[in-house]
Amino acid sequence: MKNSKVERPSSNQPPSPRPAVSFTANPDRIERGQAATLSWQTTNATRVVVRGVQGCDLEVNDSREVTPSDSVTYCLTAYGPGGKQQATASVAVTLPAAQESGWLAHSSVRRQLEKAGARLVTVGAWGYPDLLFELDGRVFAVEVKGLGDRLRPHQRRVIEALSRLERIYVCREKGKKRAEDSELTVDEMLADIARLARK
Repeated sequence: MKNSKVERPSSNQPPSPRPAVSFTANPDRIERGQAATLSWQTTNATRVVVRGVQGCDLEVNDSREVTPSDSVTYCLTAYGPGGKQQATASVAVTLPAAQESGWLAHSSVRRQLEKAGARLVTVGAWGYPDLLFELDGRVFAVEVKGLGDRLRPHQRRVIEALSRLERIYVCREKGKKRAEDSELTVDEMLADIARLARK
């Protein structure tokens, strides 16, 4: 009796392919309050997760409408027998044109002030305030901000102090030669301040 050889299936099966992903946002640039659509198509995937998109019922080929308030990048992860694959899609969020027009560049602010009869004193002294101007015999400070900017505490303190200015002094270090007669030593400045206080 001859021995018959039984062929057994090979255990060296080829590995499962990794998932492939296509992930897009349309449109990829919107105004705040508008919506964009995230769409994705996958192969060799059994489950999909999109960071930033709520819900656990995402299909491997699906889409979702999103309304982000700020620019954002969404990250999709596709899982399958062969591992996982990630892809990203970004949506840039801009402010509506009507809101953006409310911010004026320095030059535009200057033109408006000069049109109103103001005399520009200085621009951007050490970064703030942005403008010092004189109008009707009084000096004012203005800090030009873009939409969403906030006046920082140290900037506010400088501007508030400027509004209370009694006099401006130019001091020369002790022992240094004066460049002009208006320059004072610190002692002379303090003496003048004391004289003003007695008035």
